[in-house]
Amino acid sequence: MKINLQYLAIVGVLSLIGLAPAARAASLQVTAQIPFDFVVNNQKLSAGEYNLKSLSQSAILLQDEDRQQTVIVLAHSAESNSNPEGAKLVFNKYGDQYFLSQIWPGFSDSGQQLPESRLEREVMHGKAPQHISLLLGKSGTMEISKK
Repeated sequence: MKINLQYLAIVGVLSLIGLAPAARAASLQVTAQIPFDFVVNNQKLSAGEYNLKSLSQSAILLQDEDRQQTVIVLAHSAESNSNPEGAKLVFNKYGDQYFLSQIWPGFSDSGQQLPESRLEREVMHGKAPQHISLLLGKSGTMEISKK
């Protein structure tokens, strides 16, 4: 009986450790005012207010405020070496085209990296992107930071 209780305790702790990244990813919920048209997963989306929400550890839902434009994208986790500066979206910019690249919720050093789409690979042609960060301010608006 004592061995069974120890076994259950160990399994319980390991389960909680395994669920921690999933719980952190599932808690992503960001609203962003994006001031330019952009591409996600080969879909062109218009400028406007978008809600971003994790559906699972790797699936993210992007939906405009009118629910007319909806995209579900599969992403993988990304880690930052610096302290989070707040919630932000990072776009790769080539000429006048923007591609959503990363989503950072702002409450941890973990974020989501979106894969390059076929359209982005066609546009880049060996060019290095300009990285545009939209930082979520306290008022719910986004501030643009170019790097």
